[in-house]
Amino acid sequence: MRQPKKREYLEKYPTVKKWFESVKRTGRKRTLTAGAKRKRLQFMEDYLTFIHSKDAGLTPDDLIQEAKADLKVAIDRLDDYFNWLRGEQVEDYKPRATKIEWNSACTERGFIRGFYSHNDIAFPKSFREPKRERWSKASKRDEKAPIYGFNPETEEITYNNELLQHFASNLNFRDQSVMLGLLSTGADASDVLALNVGFVKGPKGNITEEKRILWKGLRLKDKQPFKVFWSKEATSFLKQYVEQERANVGDDEPLFVISEYEYTEESGKAVKVGGRMTVQALEHNFRAVAKKMGYTSKGKTNPFRPKRFRHLFRTACGNARIDQGYTMAMMGHASTISAVYLEKAKGLFLREYVRAEPYLTVFGAETVELTTSVQDLEQKVGELDDELAQRNRQNLALMEEQLLQRKELRKMRKTLDLMAPMVEFCKAYPSDVILKAIELVEYVKETPATVKDIKGGEALFQTVKTK
Repeated sequence: MRQPKKREYLEKYPTVKKWFESVKRTGRKRTLTAGAKRKRLQFMEDYLTFIHSKDAGLTPDDLIQEAKADLKVAIDRLDDYFNWLRGEQVEDYKPRATKIEWNSACTERGFIRGFYSHNDIAFPKSFREPKRERWSKASKRDEKAPIYGFNPETEEITYNNELLQHFASNLNFRDQSVMLGLLSTGADASDVLALNVGFVKGPKGNITEEKRILWKGLRLKDKQPFKVFWSKEATSFLKQYVEQERANVGDDEPLFVISEYEYTEESGKAVKVGGRMTVQALEHNFRAVAKKMGYTSKGKTNPFRPKRFRHLFRTACGNARIDQGYTMAMMGHASTISAVYLEKAKGLFLREYVRAEPYLTVFGAETVELTTSVQDLEQKVGELDDELAQRNRQNLALMEEQLLQRKELRKMRKTLDLMAPMVEFCKAYPSDVILKAIELVEYVKETPATVKDIKGGEALFQTVKTK
């Protein structure tokens, strides 16, 4: 059973409860997802870690009371907290073990400011948030592993799918299927990993025969609807993955799983069990491969992180000049335009999607069929070898029969040569003479030595007369 994380105790404080309720009430969707709640609790725990290194024992409720008594104290804390996140030394506070990027620090500080604001703390207009960098370090890091580009000489868009092939070839088949799903749909990793085996099944319970699976749903992040296809390549990988690794499980079972070890009292030992794959596990696997390729190291952003494939999908749609409304609907962006396009027919979505598909294909459909059907090919070769051996045996029997027929033919030709004088005799004499000749043949069979003395038709005739 999963143990509650340490930060969940924060939910008992009235100010934290009010924070969450206010976010639900004022938000566009009038909801607060589990992921959004976890993120806020994580940031609050981080903020309290910073504060307790100087003022131990303060609670979220104490911080709101402190801000109501002296707003400047709260403002100073937020400024110091931002510097602390950036790894700077803040007087009287214990230094942070590792610093985070500028934009990430801006995000955390903004959430904590929201905690104060949703608890009726009004900051003056002069208190502004740090300006976010236009290009994050993650984006700069991505430039070292370019996927799409532009060739000024040919004036054509370039697609470096060789780099993606190199990355994918170092992943196992399950992670390859996930990666192609992320790239071809532009979905969040959490949405892809939330799929069940039934997603790949058709109405009759068999694996779907569709070349491109249509995926409609709600993003876990904000419950925004989306409608997009899995590419032909990604669908082929996905169906092959289910056939190989998830064929004997129920439709409600997780599609992508990891192996875990769980201690059970019944067995008295750790037993290997399957569990739904997590985003953290996927990020770990992608980072390990990127590190192996030399693209990431400690403290640096992974250019092959799951989130980047969503950015690549957006770029691919732009390269294919897809209508922005379709792109927003496929990616699940919240807007009135997206809502209108979601109502359009499946065929219209497919027409737009296939334009971007070449930019979302890593190996190619033909290569997919070859690389994922090696066992079938080997079996077919074995069957052909057996069939060839059988035909060779049949050919040998036919050759033996042919030799026997040729031997019989030679005998018949010898007989024909022997009968030639008699044939000429039959042509030269009347039928009554021929009848006598027939009788002579019977006589010859009984006395073969006589045949040797017969010379031509005249001699035969004389013999007949004598007979």
